[in-house]
Amino acid sequence: MTLKRAIVTAVGPLRIQIDGDTVPIPFTPKSGIDPATLAVGDVVHADQSGHRLLVLVRVGGVPGYNDLSLVAGAPAGVLESPGTLGLTGFGTMGDRTLYVVVDIYDRDSNYSAFARLSASGTASRILFGTRGSSSSSLSTRFDTDGGSSNVVIQESVRDAGARVIGWASASEGITVASSGFNDAVGSSSSMTPGDGMSDTPGLELFSGTSSELARIVVAYKGAHDETTRRRVMTWLASRYGVSPPT
Repeated sequence: MTLKRAIVTAVGPLRIQIDGDTVPIPFTPKSGIDPATLAVGDVVHADQSGHRLLVLVRVGGVPGYNDLSLVAGAPAGVLESPGTLGLTGFGTMGDRTLYVVVDIYDRDSNYSAFARLSASGTASRILFGTRGSSSSSLSTRFDTDGGSSNVVIQESVRDAGARVIGWASASEGITVASSGFNDAVGSSSSMTPGDGMSDTPGLELFSGTSSELARIVVAYKGAHDETTRRRVMTWLASRYGVSPPT
């Protein structure tokens, strides 16, 4: 028996990634435990004998966010408390993806931002926020440097008592803005890149209001496809007790 530590990267079908590997195994392993009891991010021990792989036991729950690198590669930055984190190496025309988990208490706040990836000022940013007071929508705003401004994608998910997972990406050379809330598919809009977005953006998690409070924001270099978005959102859902994405 060769005992391996691995992390669950998907369920239904079950996929695991063995410590030290850069990608999950490309097949469903046999399991001595019910896969329905596992969640993305769970740590398991598996027996590897030649080409045979058997999941033996779950040894840990959803780990700290550093293990998110086993789900979708290493994030560029993560914040779980209010503050700003300076990032580098995005490239002015470099694609980027952002995730957020936010609690909604009511609809009283008026155009309130709760997380963003941004340069200083109003240009070059991806910003998550609410719409006007009493609006049922959360939104993602995109602004490029010297190009498009106020490209907004919004969804009616602003319900009191809800915990929402959102994502946004600027892709294809900062010409396509895409976003979704509780939905890995989302919707897209074209935008004019101008001079693109900042190579050195700041990742910011706002302190929140009496109407909403963001719990985590995660930034990645590169644009995630639907499969990768679903994996990250499922990981966040497991960590924060949210229903898996649709």
